[in-house]
Amino acid sequence: MQSVAAGDDEWLHAVLTAFFRRTGVPMLCNTSLNDKGEPIVDRAAEAINFCVRKGIRVAYVDGMRIGLDPESAAARQLAEPDRRASAFFAGQAAARADLWLEWAEMGLSMEMLVVFSNSPDVRRAVSLDSAVGRRKLAQLTRLLLATNADEAGRVRRMATELSDRIARNHDLPPYSYSLPIDAPELDGIHGLRA
Repeated sequence: MQSVAAGDDEWLHAVLTAFFRRTGVPMLCNTSLNDKGEPIVDRAAEAINFCVRKGIRVAYVDGMRIGLDPESAAARQLAEPDRRASAFFAGQAAARADLWLEWAEMGLSMEMLVVFSNSPDVRRAVSLDSAVGRRKLAQLTRLLLATNADEAGRVRRMATELSDRIARNHDLPPYSYSLPIDAPELDGIHGLRA
């Protein structure tokens, strides 16, 4: 379980608070189930193993309620998750970071990378293979940052976290290039207006 204070992520804290006020339920449950550093649970045995290791007394699996005893001798032997086919996930972090670095070398700001990677509509509409596509992405990002303060804050937080993660995982200095809001060379791109 993760707790979120207003200082951790103001937007997410506001969502959780609004959900609590409306429903009386003070938490949201993520649809994926895994512990830090583990692949997502994909079998009932993995889910039960996870619950027992975390001290959870009841699990619902395939519509069945399963009572668990995390204090039992057998449960105490579950110090680690089941061995899984984690080879499916091997190398993904490095491949993802390499892709981010490739995009950064194209001159894309971290904000542009966040907008591109988090929006299927933008990915369908913009090709990074051409200078025109990259300019369109720059314009879209600039418009977003200039016209929607809440979204701009979220994008900038994600860009900072991404930069820090790439730098940490690849022993690189943080990539801090930021898209200038006033970039006149991007004005007048076909199909996009400020």
